[in-house]
Amino acid sequence: LNKKRMHNILFFLLLFQLSLQSYQYVDGQGLAVFAELRSPGFFIVPATAGLFSLLLFYVLPRSKLNFFLCFLSLILSTSTIGLVIFILTVLYSLCRRYINRVQGAVLFSVAAICVLIILYNFSANIIGRGAGAIESFNARIGILSDVFIKSDIATIIWGNGFGNATSQAALSETSEHFITDNTFLSLFLNMGIIAVILYMAFLVTLFIADRSKMIFFTVLLYSITANIFELNPVSAFLFVVVGFNYYEHHVNTKSPVLANIKI
Repeated sequence: LNKKRMHNILFFLLLFQLSLQSYQYVDGQGLAVFAELRSPGFFIVPATAGLFSLLLFYVLPRSKLNFFLCFLSLILSTSTIGLVIFILTVLYSLCRRYINRVQGAVLFSVAAICVLIILYNFSANIIGRGAGAIESFNARIGILSDVFIKSDIATIIWGNGFGNATSQAALSETSEHFITDNTFLSLFLNMGIIAVILYMAFLVTLFIADRSKMIFFTVLLYSITANIFELNPVSAFLFVVVGFNYYEHHVNTKSPVLANIKI
């Protein structure tokens, strides 16, 4: 891979995305979600726009300009979970850098809980989404409750059949379609509890492999609030980045001699 060329392409896409988001925001041409206008740029789903901003922040070279542009794009996307991930990543970086592991873990946990409480109670004012943010969160809790009330033993073990709990099933108006806005719930309904356990095992390995924990936070929290495999085409970009995290972890722990090799 030619990193410089890849960075130039991604930076151009960021500028294009920002220009569309700015136009949508100023002209009121965004996407109406929960009766609120949001600015997803060239994506359909605002959550996808937030994920794209986070990945660009992670991949692009560290600079004040890149930081500002990615953060601005994230704010314009009004992705609540994207903002939470960004804040948690910054907090983790500060805790890991200046405090030993035990103290840092305790401080990060306390700070993270405080951030989540503040965002839950004041997110309407912080991100400008009004009551939509809390309404969206409560809707997901309702979906989760309904699924487990109606599930029988066969559904718990095997699911309802692959592809039912997807947006494509809803668009094709299949009789058994189900929109979950949750990766764990989608896996559970499609393939049963074993798929959920395997996905949780994957998240544990990602936590170990991801040194900055930004990608771990991204996969975990977007999995809670969306079907992460449907945030196309950014989901493909995300899992390429996940692959590089595993590669770097392997090189640094198993083959430190190769740590200076860049791909």
